[in-house]
Amino acid sequence: MIRNIQVKLVNEFDQSSDNNQQYLSEKVDNFADSYTNTEEQAIEFLDNFKGSELNEILILLINRYNDNNLISDWIVDKIELTNEIVGYLVRDYYQLN
Repeated sequence: MIRNIQVKLVNEFDQSSDNNQQYLSEKVDNFADSYTNTEEQAIEFLDNFKGSELNEILILLINRYNDNNLISDWIVDKIELTNEIVGYLVRDYYQLN
């Protein structure tokens, strides 16, 4: 299921023909930062995940950022959490740091 959502996000992401890693990374950040702007959109996105899948993604984010407080802040702010998950999944697909 996570892979299906990841592929859907990548299809929504407009990757140009420029394969410069820095440029691609900035485009992913911009895409993720503006993916959702309302709590309703965020909840709709998060509802695509089963509980165990969302837990798996949160663990991946904790391991990536090594900052439990940051993750706690995102859990409170569904919009920020959604945008971070989107960024993580698209970056992971393109194997960006």
